Amino acid sequence: MVTETSPALMPGLIERLDRVQERIRRLTGELRPDQLLWTPPQGGWSIAQVIEHLLVTDNRYEDRIRAAMARGRARHVTGHGTPWRPSMAGRFLHRSVRQENPNRLTTPAVFVPSLRPRPSVVPSYLTMLDEIRSLMREAEENDLDLGRLRFSSPAARLLRVNLGDAFLLSVSHAERHAGQIERIRAHADFPT
Repeated sequence: MVTETSPALMPGLIERLDRVQERIRRLTGELRPDQLLWTPPQGGWSIAQVIEHLLVTDNRYEDRIRAAMARGRARHVTGHGTPWRPSMAGRFLHRSVRQENPNRLTTPAVFVPSLRPRPSVVPSYLTMLDEIRSLMREAEENDLDLGRLRFSSPAARLLRVNLGDAFLLSVSHAERHAGQIERIRAHADFPT
């Protein structure tokens, strides 16, 4: 469980975000459309669908993150070095999306990618990661209290997460699916 203080959390997350963004860029950069859309014969998503899923998920969280940050700035909800603690929902969600978690969860309907992802899905997602990074830096610069600023998950209204949870989930989720992209590319039937 991550229990760093708010000021220490963001630099580490930004560093992880930088690494996973570069990893995804490297894994998808030279793929042809047929490779991006190839699905494993045993089932599962194509690389484009994995990226679409990440993009849809982060898009759904982005508005809630922005609203929470605006509330925090307006109400001067600052951290002042207060230790960040994950919420109960955040702990559960983070445990479920961590890369080392072998259990495959059912994707909530709001996060399921379309069968035919948008043609610009990879650059759109890389741009989304730039926006997430910008939000992280803004939260850090404004010393927003990552634990007190809360909002409902887009997947389930009763699941309330805090700002730190949302940033941690975004990065861990990307790391998990980068591993999935690597496995798809390593498949013996992957088009060359």
